Amino acid sequence: MTSPTVSTKTEQALREAMGRLFTGQPTRTDGKLTKNNLWREVGVSRATMNRATAVLAEWDSRVGRSPASLRDQHQQEEITRLRRRLRSNRQERQRLQ
Repeated sequence: MTSPTVSTKTEQALREAMGRLFTGQPTRTDGKLTKNNLWREVGVSRATMNRATAVLAEWDSRVGRSPASLRDQHQQEEITRLRRRLRSNRQERQRLQ
């Protein structure tokens, strides 16, 4: 018995959506690099995406190296820096009061 797979058309759509997400050009989602966004970007069910094992293997191997992933990391670092600064400013304000 063979494992269920997806059609060539669906696999191609998943690869195109993956490309859009990795380059930071989503059309249907917020652009975060999650598998939820991958199937939503295509407009298929999660179960359909899960049957595309080759696409998911490629996703897993590329997710950390993409420009969008690097952008997300930089954004998270900036948010962390700004939160520290806000905390420091609040402490300074309390001290001055």
